[in-house]
Amino acid sequence: VIQDSCETAINSCGDVIFAATAEYYHKRKNGGRFSAYKYTDRENKICFPFRFRASKDKNRPLFVLLHGAGAMGNDNLKQLFDNLPLYKQLLKTDCNILLPQAPFGSNRGEAMQNYIKSIKRLVDELPADFDRKRIYIIGTSFGGCCVWQLVYLFPEYFAAAVPVMGGLCLDRDYEKYDIGLLVKTPIWAAHSSDDTNVKIDSDDYYAAELKKLGADIKYTRWDKYGHTMSGKFYRTEKWAEWCLSKKLR
Repeated sequence: VIQDSCETAINSCGDVIFAATAEYYHKRKNGGRFSAYKYTDRENKICFPFRFRASKDKNRPLFVLLHGAGAMGNDNLKQLFDNLPLYKQLLKTDCNILLPQAPFGSNRGEAMQNYIKSIKRLVDELPADFDRKRIYIIGTSFGGCCVWQLVYLFPEYFAAAVPVMGGLCLDRDYEKYDIGLLVKTPIWAAHSSDDTNVKIDSDDYYAAELKKLGADIKYTRWDKYGHTMSGKFYRTEKWAEWCLSKKLR
């Protein structure tokens, strides 16, 4: 379904809508630039913009990059700049890159849960030829929290996950989560102990517990850089290569 606005898409179409400009079908053939689209998920009552860059070849991996809270909105631009350190690394390889932009207020309560579920639905409905056994999800800060939630809600869906400066359980009520669901996805978490924006406690807890269970878990834990450690992590660590080494069975 091709629509020009979220309002039209909600009023005229069914449950799940991929709204795009016609240029998508041309751009996807040759690995073009990050083209702009809108996605509407009527079931979760949410509409948000996203950018997508198709790989040059078919059946290539898909990287889903989730931004921090400062890039929320509907301009379909801020998430591009927020994720710049990531896709600069990814452009070195032939892969598909998806950049959703969370609406304002999506970082709390029911709105956050709706956004998280809609990310998975968008990937399900994405009309692109990519390898669905190699879907990787990476997120920073608020995006890192979303990554933890997605891995928990949809085990065995992502081939690997990299939550940076995030957390699954920021209120420290760890017993409300079944940690066994996290074992099913390879995870590389990264955080800094001096982060005052998003406390490190949740990542410390789950990294330690997952190691006890023999899970495929890597944990980069620094004691400096605070809530800016993500930039150095993305520039210096081989997170992309690690992701590409993972594949669903």
